[in-house]
Amino acid sequence: MDNITAANADTNYSTAATMEIKGDGTKRRAGYYKVNLPALSDRIDTVQLKLYVTSAGAGGDLQLHGLLDDSWVPTTITANNQPERARTDAALGVISPITAGSFVTFDITPFYKSQSDGVLSFRLTNKTGGIAVKVAGLEGTTDTRDPVVIYTTISNPTAVPAAPASLTAAAVGGKVNLSWNASAAADSYKVLRSTNGTTYNVIITGAGTTTSNGYTDTSVVSGTTYYYKVVASNTVGDSTASNVVTIVS
Repeated sequence: MDNITAANADTNYSTAATMEIKGDGTKRRAGYYKVNLPALSDRIDTVQLKLYVTSAGAGGDLQLHGLLDDSWVPTTITANNQPERARTDAALGVISPITAGSFVTFDITPFYKSQSDGVLSFRLTNKTGGIAVKVAGLEGTTDTRDPVVIYTTISNPTAVPAAPASLTAAAVGGKVNLSWNASAAADSYKVLRSTNGTTYNVIITGAGTTTSNGYTDTSVVSGTTYYYKVVASNTVGDSTASNVVTIVS
């Protein structure tokens, strides 16, 4: 998954044992990675790109960008046909200082979650110009130094969540603040509102998380009586509703 471009603008370096990354005026040397993540039954939680530094000049650094352009081919990419730098490139971090003989790890989770095809492309560069850093490639002789992608998964739930408990409401400054206890196996929550206690409408889906359970209703009319209840959701379905709270805004 590793390929480089360098001063020789028409040369492909996909068989090189190392990538030399160096920002040097117009002769920038950048590394490119293309990763195909497997289809999994469980949800991916975190994704990291781990690289081994074989050598590094004093003060060197590495920075990673995620690319929307997946059209490039590892065995044919060169400096002349590399993906153009674009405003859509996603900045995924700068690591400094760099120490030779050690690993560096980039958290690429946000970029992975923004993509839908399971194919991820990255550009590796320096932020500080003129200082070379070399990282191991797949073609090296030591497998333990290969670039790797590490991902963790969350097992998919097998049942709907428990109903949210202890829903409370407070009218503050023309708003209604709602809070409730977390439900086991919930991914998010739906908040339902009524003005007569009989007919409810969903006013928000995806409210809260497994660790943050609350919502502020800003679309209330002063002096109006409102009824609220909350439903927990996951990939299996929705829970039964919580207790109902009544409040005058």
